[in-house]
Amino acid sequence: MNSYGRQFSTRQIGLLGKLRILNVSISIGIFLPTIFTLILCSPAMAAKVDDFKQAAAINSGCDSIPYKGFNEDLNKKCKDLSEYKNKICNNFGIDRPKVEKTLENYLDSRKKLRDAIDRKNTGAISGLKQQIQEGDEKLSDYKKTAKDLSDRASECLAARENVQRVFSDAKELLKKETDPDLKQYISTILDTYEKGQREHIKAMQNTTTSMENSKWVSQLGWDRSEIVEK
Repeated sequence: MNSYGRQFSTRQIGLLGKLRILNVSISIGIFLPTIFTLILCSPAMAAKVDDFKQAAAINSGCDSIPYKGFNEDLNKKCKDLSEYKNKICNNFGIDRPKVEKTLENYLDSRKKLRDAIDRKNTGAISGLKQQIQEGDEKLSDYKKTAKDLSDRASECLAARENVQRVFSDAKELLKKETDPDLKQYISTILDTYEKGQREHIKAMQNTTTSMENSKWVSQLGWDRSEIVEK
């Protein structure tokens, strides 16, 4: 081989070497962002798996929602709404049988007063008038209080629905998860939600009953006409 041939081969070798270096550089340039993404995502994914693990270990409440720190933090949203729900959903019940008994005693006292007046039983008239006055005052207090309790019960129903809506949103997100590291916890979390749903329905029924009782008392009417002695 002449010197020119040797020189050409050397140049070819040099060119091939440069091409290899260029290919390597391009490959690194292509995969480097992916590598950095994996490095950055790994801790986030590990934290998410840990959140799911913790949520699966909880059998009730907002801590069974594993979605934290996202654009919409469902865990925090649930806790905020639950705090208001716990504040509003108490002391709104009214003892309807007690009110009914008070009304019954009031009407009975009015009947007895009429009988006492008819019989000219002056000794009983004064005491019966006192009973009627006290009964009327009690019924008026019940009626006034019942209106506030009815409004509170209505607010409680709305508050319970708002909390349950967060769990429904979380449930939809769980069903869309595809990562195998998360799937092992999802069925347990969903079971917790099903249990919570049953408890929610029962609480809604009790609240609705309380609201209806309060409405009944708030709309209560009774004979307040004066009984005149003959």
